[in-house]
Amino acid sequence: MGLTSWLISFKRAFPWLWRLVEDFNGMIFFLRHRNIIRLAIEVLENSSPEGYEFSLATQDDVPGLMAFLNSQPEESFRYFRPHRFDEKTLRRIIKGYSFLVMKVTENSSDELKGYFFLRCFCDNRAFAGLLVDHQLQDRGLGTFIWTACSRICKSLGIRMFATIDKKNLPSLRSCDKGTEIISREELYDDYLLVECRMKEQINKKISPAL
Repeated sequence: MGLTSWLISFKRAFPWLWRLVEDFNGMIFFLRHRNIIRLAIEVLENSSPEGYEFSLATQDDVPGLMAFLNSQPEESFRYFRPHRFDEKTLRRIIKGYSFLVMKVTENSSDELKGYFFLRCFCDNRAFAGLLVDHQLQDRGLGTFIWTACSRICKSLGIRMFATIDKKNLPSLRSCDKGTEIISREELYDDYLLVECRMKEQINKKISPAL
C-alpha cells in the first residue's frame, strides 16, 4: 500500500484524529511557505480566462460558496465530494493552513461559477480538487483551473497531485489538457493517483455555449 492509500485509509478509520494531524500538518506547511498567499494571488491574477476571475476565497465568500455547491445537481458529485458543504466546514477549511481555497466568478455578474482548492502537506505535496458549475462543464474552464493550480505549486516548489476515478473521463481529459499528468498509483475503487506538472500557457478563451 502506497503512502496516499494509507493516508486515505487512516482518514476514514480515525476522522477525529485526522483532524488533529491535519491542523498540525497545516501549521508546519505554512511555516515553510509563508509566501503562499502572495504567490497564489499573483498566479491567479494571470491565469483567469477571458470573462472570468480566479481569486482566493475568504470568510465573506462562505454564504456564496454554500449556495453554489448546494445548487449543483447530485450528478456533479458522482466522483468528487471532498468534504461537507455546510457553513461550519467551509469556514474551517478557509481558516485552516492545510487548504488554499479559491473561487471562479463571472466578470459580468460576480456570480460564482467554480470552486477549487489545494490541500497542502508538509512533505511538499499538494492535492488539487475542483468543481465547475454544471452549465459550464466541458467548455474548458476546468483546464484553466488545473493550470492555475499547477502554476501555484510550481511557484512554491512543491509537487501537485490529484486523485481521479478512471471512469471520470472528462476530468482526466481536463487535467491532461491543463497539466502534464503522470500516473503514480492505483488507489481504491478505481481511483488513480496522478502527478500534475505545469504546462506552458494555454489559450485564454473557453469554448462558447452550444
